[in-house]
Amino acid sequence: MNNSIIRKVCVTLAGLMPGAKTLSVVKVKSPSSKRPLPLGEGWGEGLENTASYPTPFFFSFYASRPDPSPLPEGEGNKTPTYRQFLGALGVMLTLAITAAAQTPSQARADKEYEVGAVLWQQSSGEHRALAYQAFALARTVLDRDLRINRRGKLRRAVVVDVDETILDNSAHEAWLIKNHRSYNAQDWTEWCNRAEAGVVSGAAEFLRYANSRGVRVFYITNRKEIEKDGTARNLKKLGFPEVTDETLLVRTDKDSSSKEPRRVAVGAKYHIVLLMGDDLNDFAEVFEQSRTVAGRIEAVERNRNQFGAKAN
Repeated sequence: MNNSIIRKVCVTLAGLMPGAKTLSVVKVKSPSSKRPLPLGEGWGEGLENTASYPTPFFFSFYASRPDPSPLPEGEGNKTPTYRQFLGALGVMLTLAITAAAQTPSQARADKEYEVGAVLWQQSSGEHRALAYQAFALARTVLDRDLRINRRGKLRRAVVVDVDETILDNSAHEAWLIKNHRSYNAQDWTEWCNRAEAGVVSGAAEFLRYANSRGVRVFYITNRKEIEKDGTARNLKKLGFPEVTDETLLVRTDKDSSSKEPRRVAVGAKYHIVLLMGDDLNDFAEVFEQSRTVAGRIEAVERNRNQFGAKAN
């Protein structure tokens, strides 16, 4: 596939896409505000190796003793008493367990800044409308190509990113927020292999339509090989078409996250009608090579006519 994006369509699903599965929120108050926390759909319950933040033991012990007697008198109360020792033991156990749970990679994270974004993704009608609009535009462009380019020798293909383009992972993000955990590879892999991500509105319907018109769908994702089986199960469960080892292209190069080699491989055998993603790196190498904010904006401006349109 030519490295330029001329004759390719980049349909951008801007920002985080809405989910069709979960639109409610948990009515639990955050310690720092009065707004509800986003719903995590129970994700993470019973997870192994999950950091917890236990209530200090001595509070529980005190509460469990009915009518506690006064502390025994001692010489200036210097002699440790039963209750004092129990409290000290509770403090030590609590500190030990908390230290073990909060490893450097799992330190308690302040995720407050993400709450509004996840709530909007889960509950905003506008967000769902933007997704429907994007896939309606994609169908229009595909139908136009089917009408105009009838003599092409190569089979048509649509290339889509997975996360937040066709799968909605907001439940996992909500779980991270509620558990004060930063993104980490272990939690992400467990989430992928649970195959519980939701579907972005309009995604499955559009790709089934494309498949029904003889267009092959390729899922190019930077999920890893260890996450491939769970990803395939998730996609199939939600009704996405033709999910196979050949069409689901995960990241296999541990030293590079570039999707360009996979796009090139598809473009060598197919006529790519559409490139769809929620990140500029889902479209072309020119964006992958733009590593600053200013550089990425400039790259977008240079290629502005390629978004949502197709050159003749």
